[in-house]
Amino acid sequence: MLRKYGFIVLSLVLLLAACTGADGEAGPAGPTGPAGPAGPAGPAGADGVAASADLNAADLSCTECHNDSSIITGKKVAWESSVHGSGTAAAYAGGRDSCAGCHSGAVFSAMVAAGLNPTEVEAGDPNPTHQDCRTCHQVHTSFTGADWALETEAPV
Repeated sequence: MLRKYGFIVLSLVLLLAACTGADGEAGPAGPTGPAGPAGPAGPAGADGVAASADLNAADLSCTECHNDSSIITGKKVAWESSVHGSGTAAAYAGGRDSCAGCHSGAVFSAMVAAGLNPTEVEAGDPNPTHQDCRTCHQVHTSFTGADWALETEAPV
């Protein structure tokens, strides 16, 4: 009895395997569906050179600083060896109101933007940040060598 059912099952498997063949041609495509709603607008990008097929690196103002690695490297090496780059200056900012204005990178930037001087800073910085290029300089605002201009020339 087991042989009989085993033979039937094996026969069915072989029969089904013999029935499969290569895929035929695809049928006709259906009509195109309606367009979906437009997504939200993305944030505006920085003003700069419009992209075009003829654009090359010499046309970009970025190359004023980024094409000559000695400009950025020289400034970075000098900064890293200073108390600003080592974070030592930021250590003085914690909790002391008048110190945070100069010794915390984030508070200094906010102080300059608000037109204040260090004696007018009303709160210390519980999480002082070290000063970096953007603390004092206008980095990546014009995308030219003018970006090294100071945020303020007022005595601090």
